[in-house]
Amino acid sequence: MQLGNYVLNYLYNQPKLPQFVIQGLVSLFARVTKLGWFDAEEEDFVFRDVITDVSKFLQVVSLKAS
Repeated sequence: MQLGNYVLNYLYNQPKLPQFVIQGLVSLFARVTKLGWFDAEEEDFVFRDVITDVSKFLQVVSLKAS
């Protein structure tokens, strides 16, 4: 979970990364999410909130670009 959050924060804070680095980090985020999909913390599937997290990330990025 922390690794996924770190990757999203890094992508947000480094907007000028080369395309191949962005692609690698997005692949890493997807792989971490896939591997943790069935991991539960106290009966809560925390990795299944990825759509909400990415939606918030994209909203902030689009506001930053404006």
